[in-house]
Amino acid sequence: MKFKHYLTLIAIFSFSIMRSQSGTHLNFDGVDDYVEIPNESNFDFTNQITVEFWINSSETPQQWDALVAKGDDSWRVALTSDGTVAFAGTGAFSDFYSTTAVNDGNWHHVAATYNGANAIIYIDGVLENSIEATANIDNSAFNVSLGENLQQTGRFFSGNLEDVRIWNVARTEEQINASKRCELLGSESGLLAYYKFNQGLDNQDNTAITSLTDATVNANNGTLTNFELTAATSNWKSGSLIITGQNCCTSVTTWNGSAWSNGTPDATKTAIFTGNYTGLGFDACSVQVNGTANVSINSGENLEIQNEVQVASAASFSLENNTNLVQVSDRDNLGNAIVKRNSTPMIRLDYTAWSSPVAGQKLLSFSPNTLTNRFYSYSPSGVDTASAWIPVSAPSTTDFAEGNGYLIRVDNTWSASTAAPYSGQFSGVLNNGPVTVATTTGYNLIGNPYPSTVSVADFISANSTLGVSTLYYWTHTIPASGGVYAQNNYASRTTLGGVASAAGGAIPNAFIQVGQGFFTQTTSDGDLVFNNTMRSNDTSNQFFKTAAKAPKNKSSRFWLNLNGVSANYNQILVGYATGATNDYDQGVDGKLLTNSKSYIASKINGDNYVIQGRAEAFDINDEVAVGFTANQDGDYTIALDSFDGLFTNQDIFLWDKLSNTKHNLKQSAYTFKAVAGTNDSRFTVVYKTDATLGTDTFTKDSQVVYVDANNYIQIENSNQLISKVDVYDVSGKVLYSKTNIQKNQVTVQKSIKNQVVLVKITLQDGSTNTQKIIK
Repeated sequence: MKFKHYLTLIAIFSFSIMRSQSGTHLNFDGVDDYVEIPNESNFDFTNQITVEFWINSSETPQQWDALVAKGDDSWRVALTSDGTVAFAGTGAFSDFYSTTAVNDGNWHHVAATYNGANAIIYIDGVLENSIEATANIDNSAFNVSLGENLQQTGRFFSGNLEDVRIWNVARTEEQINASKRCELLGSESGLLAYYKFNQGLDNQDNTAITSLTDATVNANNGTLTNFELTAATSNWKSGSLIITGQNCCTSVTTWNGSAWSNGTPDATKTAIFTGNYTGLGFDACSVQVNGTANVSINSGENLEIQNEVQVASAASFSLENNTNLVQVSDRDNLGNAIVKRNSTPMIRLDYTAWSSPVAGQKLLSFSPNTLTNRFYSYSPSGVDTASAWIPVSAPSTTDFAEGNGYLIRVDNTWSASTAAPYSGQFSGVLNNGPVTVATTTGYNLIGNPYPSTVSVADFISANSTLGVSTLYYWTHTIPASGGVYAQNNYASRTTLGGVASAAGGAIPNAFIQVGQGFFTQTTSDGDLVFNNTMRSNDTSNQFFKTAAKAPKNKSSRFWLNLNGVSANYNQILVGYATGATNDYDQGVDGKLLTNSKSYIASKINGDNYVIQGRAEAFDINDEVAVGFTANQDGDYTIALDSFDGLFTNQDIFLWDKLSNTKHNLKQSAYTFKAVAGTNDSRFTVVYKTDATLGTDTFTKDSQVVYVDANNYIQIENSNQLISKVDVYDVSGKVLYSKTNIQKNQVTVQKSIKNQVVLVKITLQDGSTNTQKIIK
């Protein structure tokens, strides 16, 4: 297998991703584009109004570029030359302004309200400015327009607008925050006009779409004026912070630093933080961290959020090590968060495979004391170590790409003798929603892209068309010597269960941990996928655990270990499970991945497996072939590690066909001698002592085996011709072999004085018998 040379380093992964787009918006060219909304008298408000919309622009506006306006002598929301938002209601209040500029190239939510006592501007759900006012707003005869002021013409907006809502009521801060990231039904009380912008195709010919649809029953459909509708600007575009079809949060609860305003958060409430919080996880409809609030979720806790997490620029939101954030919808998160993640214990020169749960994290700032030439990406097309592991040329300016993996050596000041975990800290926007990974046939290195664990079974199932069956994890169990790992450090996992690495250590559980990388093999080129349905709130000690739980489907399993005198080699798993067969089963059976020179493996169609599923209906007559490879002559031990299911009351025997020995592994481990090499026919696992041992055709009366006076072995069989004789010492070394005998009597012309040998006799009908001779 073209993989051995890669194992002198450690597992990491690399891939490209694509994000799904949701909803659409409209791009205004700033030259002459605008939308005119009819029925002007419907929008003559007095002392109750709310105007909401999403804006995205990176242009420098002229003064008073119109966003949503009813002429210039009634009410209007506009941009100033410094990019802040202005709101005016002629007759009641003059222009006042937000403190935040919204022309920074990011999406911002704007809400302007007046309730007959105060006029308020909210940016991204946060109150930025307000003034007192009590008078009524003047009416005008001009239609409402988007992107232009029809009374003071020429104030064209350059940028993108999305999800415009006009209300004849003053919305509260809680109401605005509860619904700003989701679609409304269109029938909400006080909603006069609602424009979802879910029209057109991204940058396509949309010349047939000339109106902006009002989603309310009021049919205030707008007319698109001067839009080109054929190119990348002045057209419908894809990409939105509003998820089509998503329901809104129904209420809000605010943490002020000491208490919740509306009870503990739940799946229907937006959780808003205006004060510091350190403590337990919770469920919420969405999360918003405002102002300078610092929020930290304790280690081992879980959060399940229906929608998005939004963190203000001066606030902080931290997930401690072994904490999960599960999100249900695919909404993009806003603002930077911190995810803390401890590695497995390492010593200096050790590597770890990292994948980032956030966007925007620089490689070098994640591990600033790692040498700059010790950050690697992985190329599946590499043919040796040098071409497979590609040094990152500029780790100080290179971000962790979403879902991409990188091999990073530990801090160069780390102890060379005392192992300790590296406390990694990712800072950036929390990853969420579908991730697509481009892979090529063969072994690919993948990583968990989320700030939560991911179900192994769900990942394998979703990627079954690419042949994904097994996940391989690096374990750091045995250190390197001179840059080379003496034994294989990869643990394996399928839907049936997991096995420890050849170097021993822990068994991987049923979840891919936060920040964790792994190998998986694909049988064809294609796109692997991650999505939110795979995410889990498992917190059972990150990376690996010391015991394996039974899978959800019915199964009975046992684990066997191969050990040497002074080394642990590897582990295999055999299980009888629902949906499995005695042939290869994708997602159940796991191939051997090793650079160890000594190992055991169960056999399926001649191939080596460390995990093998068998048909659920257990047959006590079943036999499981076990291949064995030794890197040197010596003593070896096969031991039963653990078992579950029916094997609680079922014996497990190792049949050594070389010595004609059947050993009950439940009573003790089996120790044997072996010479260097591979022997795939020596061992079989069976479940009863009276199973056929190749002796049925032999009887005491028909065959005699003895040593004569010259210390030669004499073999006689009166029933059948003897076709072959093999003689082994107890280590398995061949001392004598003769074929095509075809006689009833054979003399082995080799002295066996002062030793123990095993004589394997093959008869004409193919039956065999092995007998031990002590002289």
